[in-house]
Amino acid sequence: MILVSLMHIPISQITEADLQNLITNSVSESRFLDYKEQLHIQQQSEKKEFLSDISAFANSGGGEMIFGVSETGGQAVSINGIPVTDPDALKLQIENIIRTGIAPRIYGLQTEIIKLTNGNSAVVIRIPQSLNGPHMVTLSGSQIFTIRNSAVKHPMSVSEIRSAFIANNALREQTRNFCMERLAAIKLNEGTLDSGVQLVLHVIPLSSFGDSMLSTEVLDSPKFYLRDFDTTGGDYRFNLDGVYQYAKWQAFEQACRLYSVVPQWTN
Repeated sequence: MILVSLMHIPISQITEADLQNLITNSVSESRFLDYKEQLHIQQQSEKKEFLSDISAFANSGGGEMIFGVSETGGQAVSINGIPVTDPDALKLQIENIIRTGIAPRIYGLQTEIIKLTNGNSAVVIRIPQSLNGPHMVTLSGSQIFTIRNSAVKHPMSVSEIRSAFIANNALREQTRNFCMERLAAIKLNEGTLDSGVQLVLHVIPLSSFGDSMLSTEVLDSPKFYLRDFDTTGGDYRFNLDGVYQYAKWQAFEQACRLYSVVPQWTN
């Protein structure tokens, strides 16, 4: 696997070794990753710049900011960290600044402080792809929209702001249509084991309607499991929508090619 960020690691499990891998693998900044040598959030101007970076990620599909990492030409070269005396207080300060300085609120944002062997700490802020954007910096009466292009942020133009609103509305409509289509298929007993479904749960990642598709090569791997419920005594098979795994007690789970999972239970 080519390392391009730490997004594949739960943020609470990131270690100094994981950060070092960014250097070892020559991981450069990108639209989804930004290195900062220092974290300056004391002055109003510093907070505004910090919030502009955060909102740019939220308006561009999400990503990570890693503080305490030095870079040259966008490529990580050393991890010196920053002095942190009270990790909990710093995390609270960061989250309060973001919560009160950006509108609408960015849901699902995570912050983690990783202690380094040199006594300093690295700070990782993971910004999710947002469903309720575009987001605007509102600190001190500001009205700033930013977006990230490649490894650089820039102010959003009027057309980009308009497109962001339209795209979010389209995403909601696509999600709604997907659920309706799946429910209609279930009512017609298409691709299911049995009729009489009592409960259907749709799990749809925000990336479902992007460029990513569910690889059948991954699904056919012995390491692939759908574990939202116990499927003891069941099996799985491929269909036109992707793959579904079923249990003898009349429950099955459809993993669609658009990374959506639809567990279904009968009596």
